[in-house]
Amino acid sequence: MNDRIVLEIAGFYIIINFKKSTWYFVSRAFQFEIIRFYKEFIIKNIPNKVDYIIDFIDYEDISVYKKNQKRYINFFELLSERHILTNYRISIFQFQTILYYILADLLRNKGFMIHASAISIDDKAYLFVAPSEGGKSTAIRLLYGQESILADDSIILLKKGTDYYVYQTPFKEKQWWVKKSQKPYSLGAIFFIKKANFFFQKKLTSRLIIKSLLNKQLLTAYMPKKLYYSTLNDFVNLIALFYDLYFNKQKTSFRKFIKNILYK
Repeated sequence: MNDRIVLEIAGFYIIINFKKSTWYFVSRAFQFEIIRFYKEFIIKNIPNKVDYIIDFIDYEDISVYKKNQKRYINFFELLSERHILTNYRISIFQFQTILYYILADLLRNKGFMIHASAISIDDKAYLFVAPSEGGKSTAIRLLYGQESILADDSIILLKKGTDYYVYQTPFKEKQWWVKKSQKPYSLGAIFFIKKANFFFQKKLTSRLIIKSLLNKQLLTAYMPKKLYYSTLNDFVNLIALFYDLYFNKQKTSFRKFIKNILYK
């Protein structure tokens, strides 16, 4: 097994170096875990441009911090700009937090991550945005088997030139059948969904309302939200792409409703 793994996520390149460890089986086990969780984002060649480096080392000095009755352990540190040091004692879920941090950092002034479910039709991505328990997962479960499902929890929006593209995150979704890839998708539309006992679609015309709705669903991973406000201001200028969508959970009716909207 190589001592280096390269991840490509939303066009960003992250190199993971596995430094020699006295706990050989632990370092190898962690490499296998990363390969298992992120295999769709692993590339073979080292790119000319590297966006972030993560070094895994044996790290004996794991400090414990006390705040009130809570205890905190530092599981990574920033060595320099875009270079992270961590250790083999963390879990794969803590490693996911590191990736959240890295992506949030890389997306500043370029895009953002957002809580959303998503489908693709003809290489365009259509996003369903709602608060927790608002119907994101319900919407794609109703469409599963009819449309290609991209996400049921989180998605990446990245600006290239004057256009925004949609990428899948490397993070595990709630539904096992969501297949991951590095592929970019053109943005088709964003639907702010609401559960109801009827079907109704309405174009949104207020940039202020759109910005407020999006701001509530930003995934900033420990970064201040204000770092993304300029990007958000630019994004809401795509006002023709935003809709309110009311739906009920009748599968056949919802599929027909979505088909009438998206296959015009």
